[in-house]
Amino acid sequence: MHTVDPVIIFALILIISLIVPELLKEMKMVVIPFYIIAGILLGPQGIGFRANDALEFIGDIGLLFLVFIAGLEIREFGRIRWGRPVLLSAVSAGTCFVSGFLLGFLWGYPVLTNLLLGTILMSSSVGEIIPIITSSAHLRDRFSEFLLPAIIIMDASSLFLLTVLIQWDSSPLQFGLFLIASLLLIVLIVYLLPKLAQRFFTRRTLKPQETDLKFVITVLAVSVAIGELINLHGILIAFLVGAVLGHHIPGEKTFQKLYGFGYGFFIPIFFVVLGMNLDVSFLFRGGSGLLLIFAIIGTLVMSKIVGGILFATLNGMNREEGLVLGVTLWPQLSATLAATAVGFEYGIFSDELLTAVVFMAIITAISTPFAVQALIRGKGEKHTLNDHIVIIGYGRTSARLAYLLEMDRKEFVVIDRRLSRVRLLKRQGIPAVLGNGEEPGVLEMANIREAKAAVITIPDDHEVYLCALHIREMNPDCYTIVRVHTNELYGKLRKEGLADFTVWPERLSSDQIIKRIMDENLWETGE
Repeated sequence: MHTVDPVIIFALILIISLIVPELLKEMKMVVIPFYIIAGILLGPQGIGFRANDALEFIGDIGLLFLVFIAGLEIREFGRIRWGRPVLLSAVSAGTCFVSGFLLGFLWGYPVLTNLLLGTILMSSSVGEIIPIITSSAHLRDRFSEFLLPAIIIMDASSLFLLTVLIQWDSSPLQFGLFLIASLLLIVLIVYLLPKLAQRFFTRRTLKPQETDLKFVITVLAVSVAIGELINLHGILIAFLVGAVLGHHIPGEKTFQKLYGFGYGFFIPIFFVVLGMNLDVSFLFRGGSGLLLIFAIIGTLVMSKIVGGILFATLNGMNREEGLVLGVTLWPQLSATLAATAVGFEYGIFSDELLTAVVFMAIITAISTPFAVQALIRGKGEKHTLNDHIVIIGYGRTSARLAYLLEMDRKEFVVIDRRLSRVRLLKRQGIPAVLGNGEEPGVLEMANIREAKAAVITIPDDHEVYLCALHIREMNPDCYTIVRVHTNELYGKLRKEGLADFTVWPERLSSDQIIKRIMDENLWETGE
């Protein structure tokens, strides 16, 4: 192994986490598998670097952030009806668990390893499946209401079973105490944490800078620490804390900072370190290693498809929809890799099995988007309105605008990235598209080429610029109104001719204030 300053390895990992997303963004590919591949290339089977204790510690934090953010995603679903999600999770998870257990049994692994293998195949990946669903109007309209909550149930169940399996060798008394303590902690998180969060976030005192972010991270750290004291692994606790706090964190800024900490720093390090620790040498020592990878992938693929078709049959859907459901559930990233890493840490998985599961995760993550798009090609819903208005971003300003347009019987389409908001709009009979307005495909779904006008109200300056640029490229005659917040964006839009009219709320308010001050003659002195 190369003796290298750990700072150099750390710098390389940060460079990878910066470059890889930029390279893959245009190809719409999942980033996580490429972090793992980069880790393999850096590790003992590649350049020869080995992760030190500091990187391992940061990677452990990344693991917690991974499942914590997966829990935060639940806030996007709004009010959930649990009937069909429970049925889908029971059918799919049950099929995958049995298949995974039988595969391990046929391969000659111990019972505990077989149970963990079945548990791992139960889970999916919230972080990848959400973009797959939201990128397609067909998937969103047909499946999102029950598919996404079902994934949450499967991931939570998988993580809980993992914590139980870790205690497999303990005495009956210790195991009973562990279950009681675990249930008590879960009850505290589910019932008391929402009250604590609501009281903290709505208090009427001045909050120091970044207090909300500190509160969230502190709650996460304290909850995980308590879980570790009772031998309840932190990944389940992190998931539950994320699921609970996601409904109470005010505004988007704290969410953006958490996502920035997670996917911008800690999570990439976790996956790169995971890749560095993989032993891929067995792939070159004969055919048994490759055969195991193919067997695990085949078992996963078939069990997910069988579960999807079985659920569709029980739910009165056709087999084609069941096939799409099963394929959409292929990705195995967040909970799968978290559980695999923990299983390896506790000696339940061997090097060979760890590597095989990670390769399964990489392959399914890369192949699923292409497979899903092939199955649903031509089934997307594009709005057919003409001479309509496209509103990008749905906040207080655009909500008022939509109300006035509806009163005046003007046709319009709303684009917003929040699933719960789009669902609400659709229930109100308002045409809505889920996605980011700066993406040409999303603008296409709103039929921007036939639109008479577009109103951009999203907050991020760079996203506003990209949105205005794509609108001008796709429909030069579209009258574009943009809300700006900075002089830089205002000048850029004006220089490149990307906006026909700009609204600068801060400038308007300051003009009104100074006008009022001058009109009142506050500096006049009496004679």
